[in-house]
Amino acid sequence: MSSKSLYVLETKAVFPRYKLPEVMKIVFEKYDHYKLGCVDGVELGRLIRFSINFRAAVATTINLCAAILKEDSQELTTCIDIIEMCTEVLQVTDRNPPRAGFALMKLPCEIRLRIFRYMIDSNFETNAVTPAKKRTSCRCPRPTTIQPFHNHKTRPLSALLVSPVGNEFAQELFRSKSFHFKCNCDLHFHLSRQPLFMQNVKHIKVHWCGPQSDQAFRLLNNCRRLEILNLKISASSVEYLNMRSSVMQPYFPHIFLRPRIVDALGMDELLQIRGLQHVDVMAIKSRTSNRNFESDVLSLSMILEDYLHGNNFVIEGDD
Repeated sequence: MSSKSLYVLETKAVFPRYKLPEVMKIVFEKYDHYKLGCVDGVELGRLIRFSINFRAAVATTINLCAAILKEDSQELTTCIDIIEMCTEVLQVTDRNPPRAGFALMKLPCEIRLRIFRYMIDSNFETNAVTPAKKRTSCRCPRPTTIQPFHNHKTRPLSALLVSPVGNEFAQELFRSKSFHFKCNCDLHFHLSRQPLFMQNVKHIKVHWCGPQSDQAFRLLNNCRRLEILNLKISASSVEYLNMRSSVMQPYFPHIFLRPRIVDALGMDELLQIRGLQHVDVMAIKSRTSNRNFESDVLSLSMILEDYLHGNNFVIEGDD
């Protein structure tokens, strides 16, 4: 057995005779584990670096052994062994640790998801986010009051999406935030091009407008985890009519002088959605809003509450 070990020092009663600090027993025990290969130098160095008391105890031990050498030459071998042990501990401590990344994938999935949730909550200022850049060439109205997805805090997080944990991070992001879309064209763009988003999004808020409303609402029915849908309607919502109304409009022009929300493009596809927990309709009022428009908001809210929550409704097509 090597003379440079805690066991040998204790058999010689070194600690009471030399009056060494008690914390040195912990240091020498860690040193023994390091020599046996049970722990690496990073862990040994971390023990000393993260505690002022441990580093001070090592320096005190060296000074005590040096003083004993001057008084008693018979303790030469033991003192030199202790000094060499302390010197090696300090060398390992001062050695720069490897710049390896944190082994995140070694953690359990539940802990990784909690880490991602903390990162998301700490960097997003609001619960509502929306894609910052215009992805489509439509002419739909573009409100500017929504928190963008990318800012100086959230931009570094996008690097995680291309890492080995990208899928897990994206799932937690899509399930924890409310995603707002400026029009159905934007909604259709992201649902059709991002399968991971469509599979995990839980809360969507969209302004019902645009020539792709029917396609966007059709894709919403494929969002398996979608629980909350917030619709904003305005005069732009009836700018594009569904196929039936488009056919009827030339023959019944007096009926379509003021189109109703039931004639809007996407109404039929919207009523096909099932299994939502909450549906909300909000009106974007303007100077041209009338009483019929307010009545449409209430009626639309009622029919969506009845249809989109259930699982057994069947909407029959026109004969």
